Amino acid sequence: MPPTNKLSVLGKDDDGRRFLTGTFDEVNSPAPHPHPAPAFHSTREHRRFTEFADTVRTHRYIGLCWGPPGIGKTLSARHYAGVDSWERWQYDVGDTVGPVPPRVLEVRTAFYTPTVAATIKQIDQGLPRACQAISYAIDYDELGLVDPYVHDV
Repeated sequence: MPPTNKLSVLGKDDDGRRFLTGTFDEVNSPAPHPHPAPAFHSTREHRRFTEFADTVRTHRYIGLCWGPPGIGKTLSARHYAGVDSWERWQYDVGDTVGPVPPRVLEVRTAFYTPTVAATIKQIDQGLPRACQAISYAIDYDELGLVDPYVHDV
């Protein structure tokens, strides 16, 4: 095998699993177990949301959904992004990592909902983290490890 000119921070037995769960510190606290997802019924409004989200994705824009509470914006976005599959899989990441759920790999969509009082700084930090988590999961599925710090030497 030819020598590689890559420098990595991963140790010999480190597969980068901590990057999948977002627990970068030494003490990993388990995520709360997600509740089972309620049954989802595709409505005309959800189909319109899906069309909107597909268009945003195709043209690489940022989409903003707004409207009165309770009409299904968050529920539609969670369903579109496969959040329930993602949360169940993240909860199960422990000593062994199972395969990344097909729904997560299929949609390749990050889900991020800032709080009402979120500052620009919190959004600026939270949104990239959500996107990175999906990228790390895709890397883990394709390569068997996650190494965000691979640099050419």
